[in-house]
Amino acid sequence: MAISDGTAAELAQRAAGVAGWIAIFRELAPIAASVAVAFPDDKTIDRAVGFLTDVDIVQILSDLDAVVGAYGICATATGAVAAQPLSTSWQGHAGTAASSAVDTHMNSRNTELATLIAAADAATPTFAGLKLLLQNVFHALEMISDPLLAGHPLSTVSAALGAGTLRAGVIAEEIDARVRLFTTATAIGRSGVRNILAELVGVDSAASSGELALAGDQ
Repeated sequence: MAISDGTAAELAQRAAGVAGWIAIFRELAPIAASVAVAFPDDKTIDRAVGFLTDVDIVQILSDLDAVVGAYGICATATGAVAAQPLSTSWQGHAGTAASSAVDTHMNSRNTELATLIAAADAATPTFAGLKLLLQNVFHALEMISDPLLAGHPLSTVSAALGAGTLRAGVIAEEIDARVRLFTTATAIGRSGVRNILAELVGVDSAASSGELALAGDQ
């Protein structure tokens, strides 16, 4: 599904870069060991970013975008229909029968619209919250995957340390800062996404029609 929201579309594209950022971050492991800095092992890293790699972020963004957009369209259309009563434009028995049928249909649609409104009320702030959360997490992952360490390409750091042109303390401090940023960003991101999904599941469970597809339903 295409995403109409510009920020969401950009985030969906950036989500594809997670694997690359993490691959660069992993390259710090042997350097960290050489300067005696604790570094997460592969399993710990995989577990930390699982909320991004094990969940279809693009689908979540698409679903939220669709719910918010559909509510706006339905609300506008419903208002337009209500402003044009059939009783003034279609007279006679046929008009009465048609008006009755339309009223019955509209009552049914209004019931479904109420469900959509409830979903949209939850989805709109959730959509904004998810976008902000992902923006912050992706920014953090980009920072920790900077291919330069203390101004040197990662592939040259070990040699520079051996030659004495780089101080071990400087490298240790920068790697430690990246590890702490990774740990904090992924912990906040994982908790935030879990809470958002729980909120959406709660809204979807309340949908009486069962036709509303939210994140992860398809």
